[in-house]
Amino acid sequence: MKLIKTLIAFAVVIATLLLTHIHLSNNATYFSSYKKTIPAVFIITEKEQPPMPTFTSEPLPYEIIQLITGSTFHENTPFGFDALTYLTISYINFDGISSVGNMIVAAHLGEEVLDIFRELYEHRFPIYQIRLIDYFDADDTLSMAANNSSAFNFRYIAGTSIISRHGYGLAIDINPVQNPYIVGGRVLPPDGENYLNREDIRPGMIVKGCIVYNAFTSRGWIWGGDWTSPIDYHHFEKRR
Repeated sequence: MKLIKTLIAFAVVIATLLLTHIHLSNNATYFSSYKKTIPAVFIITEKEQPPMPTFTSEPLPYEIIQLITGSTFHENTPFGFDALTYLTISYINFDGISSVGNMIVAAHLGEEVLDIFRELYEHRFPIYQIRLIDYFDADDTLSMAANNSSAFNFRYIAGTSIISRHGYGLAIDINPVQNPYIVGGRVLPPDGENYLNREDIRPGMIVKGCIVYNAFTSRGWIWGGDWTSPIDYHHFEKRR
């Protein structure tokens, strides 16, 4: 009897080992198959989704007030910081990539300017960069040479005591290299020499009837490209 019980116990152990082996083999097959399906289901591609465009207007943040004080905003500026607004603007750069820049304009024009740049974004008009001119020492010449698009800069029209429209945040310059300023045979920035032929339309250029021209002039802005002397292809301004 004792021998029979021993044989039964041994048989149970053998059976348990066999079942465990079969179970593990099946699981190994399952997990091996499952692992092969993971990349197809969960792999994250390197191509990222384009960011959502941003178009916002806000009072000048404290750090921006610090940046522009003594630079583009002077002691004799005849208005306060609350007369200006800080814009965050999405734009398409020259590589066709969505980028974000900042601009300061007159507060009452903030939403209108956002609408304009929203149109340019939707039509994928390329803009080289949009940065506050303070990052170029508030120097218009340096900003133009860097092909920078900007707006507010409290300054006087060269050779006069008249405050520039930029001084009120009522003027915007776009792609100065592709749209140069011409006065007395002088071209600014110098790289703009390559874009004097306005019939040879290339990316970033502003010409009459284009999306940039229409977006601004349909809202009452004046284009410097319509002037005879000086001619300012990159400049748009509003009287008030």
